Amino acid sequence: MSETRNLEDELQKAQTPEEKIRALTALAKALGSANPKRALDLVEQALTLIGNRENLTREKADAELTKCFALRTLSDYSSALAASQSALALYETLGDKRGVALSLMNVGNVNENLSDYHSALRCYQKSLALFEELGDKSGEAKALCNIGLCYFGFSDYANALSHYQRGLALFQERGEKHDEAKALCNIGQAFEKLSDYHSALQCYQKSLALFEELADKHGVGVVKSNIGNVYFNLSDFANAIRYYQQSLTTFREIGERRSVAILLNNVGTAYLNLADYPNALQHFQESLAIKQEIGYKKGIAYALGQIGKVYHNLADYRKALEIYQQNLALQREVGNKYGVALAMNNIGATYVQLGSHAEAEDIFQQALRLADELGLKDVRCQILRHLAELRAQMGRYEEAYRTHVAFYEARQEVFNRETQEKLSQLQVRFETEQARKQAELLQKETEIFRLRNIELAQANEKILSSIRYASRIQNALLPDGEKISRAFSEWFAFYKPQGIVSGDFYWFYEVEQTWFIAVADCTGHGVSGAFMSALGISFLNQLIAEQRLQSPAEILTRLNEMVRQALHQEKGGDMLATLQDGMDIGLAKAKGKRLTFAGARRPLYVARATREGTEIIELKGERLSVGGYGGREEKFEEHELELEKDDVAYLTTDGYADMGNAQGKSYGRKRFIALLKDIARLPMAEQKERLETEMRLFQGDAEQRDDVTIFGFKLSQRETALSEPLER
Repeated sequence: MSETRNLEDELQKAQTPEEKIRALTALAKALGSANPKRALDLVEQALTLIGNRENLTREKADAELTKCFALRTLSDYSSALAASQSALALYETLGDKRGVALSLMNVGNVNENLSDYHSALRCYQKSLALFEELGDKSGEAKALCNIGLCYFGFSDYANALSHYQRGLALFQERGEKHDEAKALCNIGQAFEKLSDYHSALQCYQKSLALFEELADKHGVGVVKSNIGNVYFNLSDFANAIRYYQQSLTTFREIGERRSVAILLNNVGTAYLNLADYPNALQHFQESLAIKQEIGYKKGIAYALGQIGKVYHNLADYRKALEIYQQNLALQREVGNKYGVALAMNNIGATYVQLGSHAEAEDIFQQALRLADELGLKDVRCQILRHLAELRAQMGRYEEAYRTHVAFYEARQEVFNRETQEKLSQLQVRFETEQARKQAELLQKETEIFRLRNIELAQANEKILSSIRYASRIQNALLPDGEKISRAFSEWFAFYKPQGIVSGDFYWFYEVEQTWFIAVADCTGHGVSGAFMSALGISFLNQLIAEQRLQSPAEILTRLNEMVRQALHQEKGGDMLATLQDGMDIGLAKAKGKRLTFAGARRPLYVARATREGTEIIELKGERLSVGGYGGREEKFEEHELELEKDDVAYLTTDGYADMGNAQGKSYGRKRFIALLKDIARLPMAEQKERLETEMRLFQGDAEQRDDVTIFGFKLSQRETALSEPLER
């Protein structure tokens, strides 16, 4: 503050225009981020005094560079870019390499603020080369740290850390404690992103000690805010609020309103996570008011997004929508594409709550395209989850299921890449630290490890919740029991997934007194098999309802073509797993007493009563699957059978015959056929119960190793009265 007062005095004493120009620029530079509006006003006065005077080129270059800093602080990045480029051109005219290097740094800063890290990196690298040429170690160190910021923006934290550490070494070599403290703070942030919280806290403590030694309250506030971030990331919101409040007090003391606004927002976010909505809203609104006063547009957009979340959590969806739409408009204005994608996702979720399904789906699709374009995997997960839930609400279960599987796979990818990586890093550190020397720090790490295990358990629960939701959608795709009962006098479906979702499915379709029944076993089980089963059900419905096919052999032939086309198997490819994807399926058509069957590696069994007892008739399927890259056209043959009274037909996957026991032995096909022969004369409900009991007794303590599906049915023997003319 004393420096500012001295410069104010110099400005008052200035007599010539040149003296006044230099004093205005120096004061504007000193005010910096503390009062950017006044700084901008002062530097504009200087530029007005300069006008077109050719003898004041250097003064004009210095003023433009100072103007750039003020505009950048006010988030007016387009004007800041113009000012920095003007300064660059002027310094180039003067042949002032140091001025050129500083201008390039400022152009890079603006591009970095616009998240254009590639352009920023090019500027910083040119600046670094100039500082190295000039032998300016201080400028070289700053350029290295700025390059580190670009890699940080790319999420390449290892490269960021490397450049920060090179910059730190130069600052330490020169004894530049202030820049050393800033570099340590940056290094702490990189360690934090790498989930090395022990090293992050060490760096923050060293940085804090230096800032306190230098009586740099701004630096103290920044570091305490970062320590709050560590606790926030560990979901220790109470401690996060404690450090944020300390930082907030510091920034209020020194009058840095922008930092005050940011800290208010951080405190509000911690309260939001604690579901303390009144406190959260109060802090967000205070933050918003300050940001609006200082013209900090990027911050305004962020605060609006957080306020929208509060109203959404309070179920005031119309207010939330209004706020989110303001947020979206501002995110677009400042060019923050990440913020645009998040805002669209929030608006979509709010439309869902308001029952505006068409509007919700439209904006989710826009957000998904943007997230894919930017490679925002975390945002993509959020959008896919909301989109799956929306489509389920709209009754579009097949689409909902496919979308949910896509969400699950994306979520698992993010989880595997981030959470599992973080846990393994913490585990390695926990095992290798020397307990005697690092007892206190290891105690902290043990707590971190415990919290990370909790995080892992919570993440696993989220994944399981997602799979359970997928199971509800999959069950909705299975046929309606009432429709089956109208077709068959007796029937049962023994459907037992190995996990929560299944790679098996059974299917039924009725058209013009003709009934189609299928049982299929898709590649794999669990989520991958379930996704294939959704495709199979969808394609079978299309082939009957839209293409009006009647022949089971023709249906399987077309189904094979559709699966291969959907999975791009007709073109070959270089992924063996993809080439083998498909299904084994048995498909029967029942009309009157005639049963027509075609199969892909699955048979149809018919149990028939004879004088000698019960015999099993087997109609075999072809020795080929639906789907897969065979390099030739596959054709399926049909088998016909006239059913007799009390005949029972069975379609089945291989799961029952292949089940294993604790001794590692399989149940076997022969034993399975004998079991069908034994139970065929029982009522259908008892047959299903016997299958369940036999499976339980045979498996014992062994785990189920495959999905199991058996569908048994008798053709209806109900008589239909013919219509007679009425007597007159």
